[in-house]
Amino acid sequence: MVYLILCFLLGFFNSSLLSLSLSLPPTHLCRPEQSSALLKFKSNLSLSVRYCSHEFHIVSVHKTDSWDEGTDCCKWEGVVCDNKKGNVIGLDLSCSGLTGSLKSNSSLFSLQNLRWLNLAGNFFGNSEIPSEFGKLRSLTYLNLSATGLTGLVPPEISLLSELVSLDLGVNFLLFRNHDFNMLVHNLTKLETMILDGMDLSLVVPYSFLNLTVSLKHLSLSNCNLQGNFPTQVFHLPYLQHISLRFNPNLIGYLPETNWTSPLSSLDVSETRFSKELPGSIVKLKHLKTLGLSHCAFTGFIPSALRNLTKLTFLDISGNMFQGKIPDVFGNLNDLSFMDFSSNNFSGVFPSSAFNLTSLTFMDFSYNFLRGTLPNNISGLSYLRELHLYANLLSGRVPVWLFSLPSLEYLDLHSNQLNGPIDQIQEPNLVLLNLTSFDLSSNNLSGNIKSCILVKLRNLRSLDLSFNNLLSLTRCSNDVNSTLPMIIEFHFSSCNMQRFPSFLNASKHLTVLDLSNNQIHGSITKWEGEGWEDLRFLNLSMNFLTSVEQIPGKHLDQLSVDNLRTVNLNGNQLEGSIPQSLKNCHSLEVLDLGNNNINDTFPYWLGTLPYLQVLVLRSNRFHGDIQNFNGTFSFSSLRMIDLSRNEFTGHIPPELFENLKSMKDIQVDKTGPNYVERYYYQDSVIITMKGLDFKLERILTSFTVIDFSSNHFKGSIPKEVGELKSLIVLNFSHNSLAGNIPPSLGKMAALESLDLSSNKLQGRIPVQLTDLTYLGALNLSHNNLEGQIPLANHFDTFSNNSFDGNSGLCGFPLSKKCGNNQEPESPPSTVADESETTLVWKIAAMGYGSGLVLGLSMGYIVFTTGRPRWLRKMLYLILCFLLGFFNSSLLSLSLSLPPTHLCRPEQSSALLNFKSNFSFSIGNCGQELPVPSFFKTGSWDEGTDCCKWEGVVCDNKKGNVIGLDLSCSGLSGSLLSNSSLFSLQNLRWLNLAGNYFGMSEFPSEFGKLRSLTYLNLSATGLTGLVPPEISLLSELVSLDLGQNYALLFRNHDFNMLVHNLTKLETMILDGMDLSLVVPYSFLNWTVSLKHLSLSNCNLQGNFPTQVFHLPYLQHISLRFNPNLIGYLPETNWSSPLRFLDVSGTSFSKGLPDSIGNLKHLKTLNLDSCVFMGSIPSALGNLTKLTFLDISGNMFQGQIPDVFGNLNDLSFMDFSSNNFSGFFPSSAFNLTSLTFMYFSSNFLRGTLPNNISGLSYLRELYLYANLLSGRVPGWLFSLPSLEYLDLHSNKLNGPIDPIQEPNLVLLNLTSLDLSFNNLSGNIKSCMLVKLRNLSSLDLSHNSLLSLTSCNNGANSTLPMITEFHFSSCNMQRFPNFLNASKYLQVLDLSNNQIHGSITKWEAEGWENLVTLNLSMNFLTSVEQIPGKDLFVLDLRSNSLQGPLPTPPQNLSYLLISNNELVGEIPSKICNLSFLYVLDSSKNKLGGTIPDCFGTFGDQLSVVLRTLNLNGNQLEGSIPQSLKNCYNLEVLDLGNNNINDTFPYWLVTLPNLEVLVLRSNRFHGDINGTFSFNNLKMIDLSRNEFTGHLPLELFENSKALRDIQENKAGGPEYIGGHYYQDSVTVTMKGSDFELVRILTIFTIIDFSSNHFKGPIPKAIGELNSLIVLNFSHNSLTGNIPPSLGKLAALESLDLSSNKLQGRIPMQLTNLTFLGALNLSHNNLEGPIPLANHFDTFSNDSFAGNSGLCGFPLSKTCGNDQEPKSPPSTVGDESEIALIWKIAAMGYGSGLVIGLSMGYIVFTTGRPRWLGKMIKRNPKKRMRRRIHRNGRRKN
Repeated sequence: MVYLILCFLLGFFNSSLLSLSLSLPPTHLCRPEQSSALLKFKSNLSLSVRYCSHEFHIVSVHKTDSWDEGTDCCKWEGVVCDNKKGNVIGLDLSCSGLTGSLKSNSSLFSLQNLRWLNLAGNFFGNSEIPSEFGKLRSLTYLNLSATGLTGLVPPEISLLSELVSLDLGVNFLLFRNHDFNMLVHNLTKLETMILDGMDLSLVVPYSFLNLTVSLKHLSLSNCNLQGNFPTQVFHLPYLQHISLRFNPNLIGYLPETNWTSPLSSLDVSETRFSKELPGSIVKLKHLKTLGLSHCAFTGFIPSALRNLTKLTFLDISGNMFQGKIPDVFGNLNDLSFMDFSSNNFSGVFPSSAFNLTSLTFMDFSYNFLRGTLPNNISGLSYLRELHLYANLLSGRVPVWLFSLPSLEYLDLHSNQLNGPIDQIQEPNLVLLNLTSFDLSSNNLSGNIKSCILVKLRNLRSLDLSFNNLLSLTRCSNDVNSTLPMIIEFHFSSCNMQRFPSFLNASKHLTVLDLSNNQIHGSITKWEGEGWEDLRFLNLSMNFLTSVEQIPGKHLDQLSVDNLRTVNLNGNQLEGSIPQSLKNCHSLEVLDLGNNNINDTFPYWLGTLPYLQVLVLRSNRFHGDIQNFNGTFSFSSLRMIDLSRNEFTGHIPPELFENLKSMKDIQVDKTGPNYVERYYYQDSVIITMKGLDFKLERILTSFTVIDFSSNHFKGSIPKEVGELKSLIVLNFSHNSLAGNIPPSLGKMAALESLDLSSNKLQGRIPVQLTDLTYLGALNLSHNNLEGQIPLANHFDTFSNNSFDGNSGLCGFPLSKKCGNNQEPESPPSTVADESETTLVWKIAAMGYGSGLVLGLSMGYIVFTTGRPRWLRKMLYLILCFLLGFFNSSLLSLSLSLPPTHLCRPEQSSALLNFKSNFSFSIGNCGQELPVPSFFKTGSWDEGTDCCKWEGVVCDNKKGNVIGLDLSCSGLSGSLLSNSSLFSLQNLRWLNLAGNYFGMSEFPSEFGKLRSLTYLNLSATGLTGLVPPEISLLSELVSLDLGQNYALLFRNHDFNMLVHNLTKLETMILDGMDLSLVVPYSFLNWTVSLKHLSLSNCNLQGNFPTQVFHLPYLQHISLRFNPNLIGYLPETNWSSPLRFLDVSGTSFSKGLPDSIGNLKHLKTLNLDSCVFMGSIPSALGNLTKLTFLDISGNMFQGQIPDVFGNLNDLSFMDFSSNNFSGFFPSSAFNLTSLTFMYFSSNFLRGTLPNNISGLSYLRELYLYANLLSGRVPGWLFSLPSLEYLDLHSNKLNGPIDPIQEPNLVLLNLTSLDLSFNNLSGNIKSCMLVKLRNLSSLDLSHNSLLSLTSCNNGANSTLPMITEFHFSSCNMQRFPNFLNASKYLQVLDLSNNQIHGSITKWEAEGWENLVTLNLSMNFLTSVEQIPGKDLFVLDLRSNSLQGPLPTPPQNLSYLLISNNELVGEIPSKICNLSFLYVLDSSKNKLGGTIPDCFGTFGDQLSVVLRTLNLNGNQLEGSIPQSLKNCYNLEVLDLGNNNINDTFPYWLVTLPNLEVLVLRSNRFHGDINGTFSFNNLKMIDLSRNEFTGHLPLELFENSKALRDIQENKAGGPEYIGGHYYQDSVTVTMKGSDFELVRILTIFTIIDFSSNHFKGPIPKAIGELNSLIVLNFSHNSLTGNIPPSLGKLAALESLDLSSNKLQGRIPMQLTNLTFLGALNLSHNNLEGPIPLANHFDTFSNDSFAGNSGLCGFPLSKTCGNDQEPKSPPSTVGDESEIALIWKIAAMGYGSGLVIGLSMGYIVFTTGRPRWLGKMIKRNPKKRMRRRIHRNGRRKN
């Protein structure tokens, strides 16, 4: 549609010009000056062959090719002249391939008779819009769309008051609100305004109320509009087109009354427009396009919609419309596109929709439409796409569907259609264009003959799956029955009985899925031939007995084919695996499980380079597995399942050595990836906790080894422990002997470990407690002995994990260790063992489901780090929930007598409930990739429903009392008439993790009055929670969490908490409780144990009384940032185990009463507003495992509370205001893994000895005031990975790092920088830190590093960053040259003398950054590193010529040395040089011409050229004008003899130009502009003439600089190097080490300029420093200088200025330095504002001035006598004021620098906190910390 609009507009413009040309008399010859202007405009731009619209691939046409000098320009293509004077009045250069910068001095702006200008679709290189467009006052048509323009739209555009059409769309432009208001106010003739794709975020929508009434076309799509759009705009009397689409933050609604308008197109899609579709819309008689998709519209469709008879496009998809669709289509004969999908429509399908004669697209999917499709229709002859899927349609598939001549896409999946589809076999079938056909997931039946399918010649995708009564058979003669274009053929879960060999000639077939059918027998060699492009073959769940040849291209003819997946699982295959499979080099998944294959292990499959999944389970494989070698490596294997076979012998260690993919899988943090993600995703069955689970999709990070139920013997290879990415390991039911290897404790990712039913012996290794992700453990039925380890979470495993080991003792077994007697078993209450078995099976199913859920949640949480709270708490939460579920089922099993047969009406109700849903192969949660399990697959009519999976009955009447269908793949609508609600004896109902299609919550749940357990979490329910839910007064547990569109009204919530008096568990995480008043929680029942309300948008004051509930064990309020509250201060005794209020606004102090919570395990107060000191009673929480109080305002000394916290694993006290001494007892904690005390004010020394921390992985104590030595125990912590003590006051040597007993094998990051460490570290002692990747010892001025005599083995093999800056190193550390991963080496500011020899420079293979600045190097024979990116040699003593740098260098920083000679031309060979800084040397000669040689890569990338402070001569080479990206050019303090380089204006990005202290001369005049220049310094030269007026008029960057207020100060330069410059203020020079992007300077001092000061300077309202001193300027000081609002320094001294000081200068409220001395000024000095703070020196040498601060008074009064002077000489006064001026200038520079330091680094922290408490900075630090933890 956009394309049609574009064509219409261009056509309208061209036709207008054509009609104009036809009405004009004979053309007058073009005026010479205008012809010249056009040619000059052309010459400034290059031509390129490019798309002028990337969206529609419109290729540019070079219209200017016809523009030849000497010809009549009025005849040039794109040019239109008037007939009288030959003026150019029209210019259409749209899509002309023009490329370059559109500059303010362009000759285009001299064509001031232009009426039409179209430059759309060219590329002006990110230029800003020149304000000179405002000169083209005759313009009526202006189109600058899609030209790459950027920056602010200049206010001068509003001067074009004659404009009728303005198009600035598809650019990177920004409108300020004030400028936009000016535009809409002044452009009173405007009819068309197109601003699509611009940034209008600063424009207040109510500005559109000022639009002219003449407006006809308004297009504002994708403009980042925000706020409420004024409804009045829709009432503009001539408005025909309005588009607001793709503005997701724009709120509004359509007019409800009096809406009569000529509108033909209305599009507000993808906004937040809401309310109902008003009846007034029917008055839009001319409306052709109505786009309302993906908004928030609600209510019903008005029947008056039928009156929009001209409608061609109607899209209301993705809203919340409901009710029956009225029969409105009878009069919509022109309708071409109709989309009603993804709403809540119900009722019978509107039959009149099928009689539309012009329709090409129809979509009613994802609704609740029911009934049958009509038998006959009279329209749809042009229909191309029909989408009716995911509804409740029933009945037969009508015949007319197969006679639509234009139909290409037909999708009716997921309905309730039934019967045969004989229509597809009718002789008159005309579906010649059909490419996609989907009838899957219905109830179709009958038989389709293969030869009939030949008519679907263009079919590419056919899906008839999940129609279990539908079959496909071959015709007797099916030679021509193939589908020639078919790509995907899905016939899964149907009734197919033979392999469809007729498809083997379908040469494009890629996917063939015939799983779960009735295919018997063999696939013969003949049937396996053909299939050239087959990639995915799924024949699982059939009855195949053999496969003579795998279908795919003839394997003898190919060494590589396309086959990716072979799935033959669940057949009856016999014999051996054909070795021809080894030629399938692309094979990724091979699943032959559950067959009768009799073979040995297929070693030869190890040659397949991409094989990831190998499943041979449940066959008759036999023999040893010992013959592994390098040829059979299985290097890509991620899942291997050999379970339930007859393998013998030892488990081969060589196999595990070769499994590279299980050692380190790189997780894609953008989200979960699956094995083969496009057409088809592989599934596999795995065994956990003794039960089989089907993973419908295989995560690429999911790894499994299952060798269970074989005859393996011998010991478990220790090499298994190297598989650090392994998730599931199962060696159960074998004959393995020996000890469990401790190396298994290194499998950090392991989540399930099953070694049960073997002959293992010895103790359980304590290393297994390091497996922190382990959620399932089974060591039962072995010969293990000794005490069960209890560290970490081992105490959460049940008896079942350890049963059958008579020698084991300790928790959780009843057998005590030592002499204690075992307690007697309690009496059993189980009536019948069979009933108990049934219930325990259900319990096991629930547990297994929970485990798979945990595995997948672990993937999301622990690889992305989001959300952080879930990463911290997930383990405890899962344990609690699974424990609750298991305990509930346990109580059920203990109370049930023998099973009774299911009641027939309840069996029927369950089957009816099942039939109303489809089954999706996918995830059971919308956010977490947890695979679903089709539990209802066992629900068959005629069988006892009490034995169906997920169903529990009582024993007396056969009533269904429990239903667990969690994660069952149910997909559809949960309707109010569902048969589920007839099961009124239900006590337990779990539907969690299914998808009910955004259904509203049925009020009929209120009928299930017996319910005690209800879980509807993560089911996609939406809308309001019905009040009837409060009728479930027996509820003990209610979980409605993770339904993000579910909303509670306050009244309904009050009813619920008032009536549910037995409730123990309530989980509402992720719901919307914004309407609930927190004091409603005061009505909670006293029985409540578990309350979870995280991320619920709670607001207001949370009542403290809730924390006093007597049985409350778990409360989570996290991530409710607007929730205010505090913890109880008195009488707080509670069984609480889990307390989390992180991310809220809870405040006050941590009360002493917290010490009464004896059972508390988790306390999370992170990122709240708590203050005060920590109570010593915290030490009473002896069961605490998780403690986080970071990011608050706690203060005072941390009490020594850690002595009894022996179970504490995680502790974070960072980012508070703690002071005093460090609590030493914190270092004696034995279970701690994470310790954070950073960013506080802790002082004192670290303890000399500790007795804990053996499991500590991360220790962060940085940014404190710690002193003393670094203790030795820090380097003997066996588990430590991250150690950060930077920014403290630690001193003395760090000898412990060189001790012989150093055991920091796991340490990867060590930071001791910014301390006072001393002594010497020998390189050979660092060798023990084998895994160290980052070492930072910088800023320890007395610390040195020396090489050992024999440094051959002294390298750090894994080091990537080595920082030793600002220490006492004296030699270059060449011992590191063999560290092949080293990328960053920083040795700056040390004592390295002499030369870097060629020998020392060898090696350094991957070095990227080398910083040797601020040393004493005299020469560099060879620069280390071949691929250096940054070389920093600044501030050394380098002599001789400029050294030759590496070819790929981007930063060459070699300033402040003693280099001599000329700059060599070979410097230009550095193709990627970004910054060259060779300032402050003794380089001579001229600047090489090659710097800007056109065509060299260097001219493209060079950003900074700093040659300041050398001895360069000659002129500036004009070739520099080709360096288009040059931002900083500093040539100051040389001997350059030249005139002003006007030609530098061609550099579009030039921001800093310094020519100070040279021999430049001559006048500066002419027409030129530096649009981006922010600093220009021409001081101390020999320039003459007047100040250049044009320069100041065109300096846009000095007018309005946008300061980045959100991200802090920004500086000119990149990350590593930031430009510096010297500026003059108050007569003294100061070096700005970094240049703020908002810092602006004009310095023309110490030249020979004459004449007046241009008043245009007053328009530079962003200027900070202005210096015109020491010239010969005359005239008055212009009052316009008073408009320089940002000015801080003004120096006009030593000129010949006269007149009074303008009163307007007193408006300069930021002015801190003023010098008007030594001029001819007169009159009184103004005293307003702060002018009285300036001293005498500011006004001295002006004999006519009087008044304060001068001693000369104004008027007739006598001058007072001077007071006695205490100064002996006037020269001393001048000296004092010079010192004062230097102090001011220094203060200004220091102030700017401090601003940078405090607000970007946060140091010193006391100053940062005193100025501003910044929660965003704290969050960034925490994110950084989490990132390091993940890495």
